[in-house]
Amino acid sequence: MKKTLAAVAVLGAFAGSALAADVTLYGKVDLGLQYQRVDNGDVTENSWGMASGSNSSSRVGLKGVEEISEDLVVGFQLEKGIKADTGAASGTQAFDRESRLYVKTGFGEVAFGRMGNLNSGNGTYGIMGAASAFGTAWGDFVGGHNIAMGFAGGRYDNTVTYKSPAFAGVTAYAQYAMGDAEENTSKADRYAALGMTADYGALHAVMVVDQLNKKSVVGTVVSDPEDQITVTGGMTYDFGVVKAGLTAQYFQHVDALGSKLVADAKVEGDFKGYGVSLSAAAPVAGGTFSALVGYLDAEDDTANSDVDAKRYNAGVTYSYPLSKRTSVYAGAGYVKEESGEVEYTGTQVISGIVHNF
Repeated sequence: MKKTLAAVAVLGAFAGSALAADVTLYGKVDLGLQYQRVDNGDVTENSWGMASGSNSSSRVGLKGVEEISEDLVVGFQLEKGIKADTGAASGTQAFDRESRLYVKTGFGEVAFGRMGNLNSGNGTYGIMGAASAFGTAWGDFVGGHNIAMGFAGGRYDNTVTYKSPAFAGVTAYAQYAMGDAEENTSKADRYAALGMTADYGALHAVMVVDQLNKKSVVGTVVSDPEDQITVTGGMTYDFGVVKAGLTAQYFQHVDALGSKLVADAKVEGDFKGYGVSLSAAAPVAGGTFSALVGYLDAEDDTANSDVDAKRYNAGVTYSYPLSKRTSVYAGAGYVKEESGEVEYTGTQVISGIVHNF
């Protein structure tokens, strides 16, 4: 009730419509300390300090739902990422994490706006996140299964997503992102994906096939790029004493492999390859201990190129709940990247506290 009243106050200018629906103010604040070391053989950089979002991204959001009839529900979600250590916004958009309006009927759910793509662990429809027992957050080097992926997704503007009702444990998804400034034209990248999840007791499985229809007009230059295609699948199984996970991806025509260790660094080309990640989580001393290892192998298909890229990663974490809303955590991770004659290694140690409201 307090959350609803607070949200109505925030939306005071729209009080008439806010009172007609159930509106909630929610969020997460994650703050802690972080040490990291990056080494390329010639230069070693060490840094430590306060960090926001080492366990999961800090955010604040508003969501509301109105049941118009027994078979028709309309809702919205507006979510903004924040850097809790400085109070700064995480992006330039007012609601960079999610900005969607959805309609739910007996035939399924359709959402419109900005949202995470299927082949990610982001937001409401990022279904690949549940394919790992480790999760998708946990700092830059500690990381999740997405470190070993050639394409781990993100968030797209001008997106339409369909989610079917569950049938025999299976839920189907379809998604299309129209692009940014030049929607549905050859001047914009357009994303399309089909996915499914399956739940059978202790077993959870996920499959996503997606395509990035790359823009062929940049300024006055016209080209014919190869469209990016990825096939990603994963599953977790809860044995009771331990939950195990496996995620794998095949990718081709990826324009660049971004570094996980060096900001804005990337290897450009036309990459194809695969990635695989193994994860596990187990209850230990009232908390949860998680571990993960991953490997990526890619090669550049560009003519006369012999560039190969490889990435290895491993991470361990421990999270302990102090209450239903608050938990403390610690973790460590290692990443190694090889591309041609360049080799980077990175180590990260994190600790902190998370409060949900």
